[in-house]
Amino acid sequence: MDDRMEAGAELPETEASATNSATGDRGQAFAELVHRLLTGSDRTDIEATARAMGMPYHTFYNRLRNTTPFSADEIRRLLAVMPDARLLHFLLEGTPFVPAERIETIAPSEDIDIQRGAERIAIEAADVLRATYQALVDQRIDHRDARVIRDEIDIAERALASLRQHLDMLLMQGAFSRPE
Repeated sequence: MDDRMEAGAELPETEASATNSATGDRGQAFAELVHRLLTGSDRTDIEATARAMGMPYHTFYNRLRNTTPFSADEIRRLLAVMPDARLLHFLLEGTPFVPAERIETIAPSEDIDIQRGAERIAIEAADVLRATYQALVDQRIDHRDARVIRDEIDIAERALASLRQHLDMLLMQGAFSRPE
């Protein structure tokens, strides 16, 4: 029997990757996501990311290949160096949580920060509506349209969670207490 395959034929899935997907090896999938984000489009290179994380290149490369899984501290440093929401969405998938971005204030004005946060929510919700409208132009939503709509929903959820987190922080600081 000849084991060679025709050019362009699909390669069979290897046992290891079948095991990873069947058992839900999230560590391997996370490492693959990080590698894909680092090597795709106009992302920074692997060596620069390792350096920014304070990690030797070969150690970081072992994490990307899942030879050694990322530790919680390393994931935290990775998110600081590479603040990509897709990483957080991956980590929080299947939980009741959504990522929230901290609202950075330039001047201490709670009212302006809250107004800007609320405006951002309206803009992001409008983007969900726009994506849905564009998807329905041909009277149907395919898997690519659904992905775009879902991405826009993820962004809108982050905007909502960010404003909620900012309001909670201000409440904890007593920003809304009225002098008697």
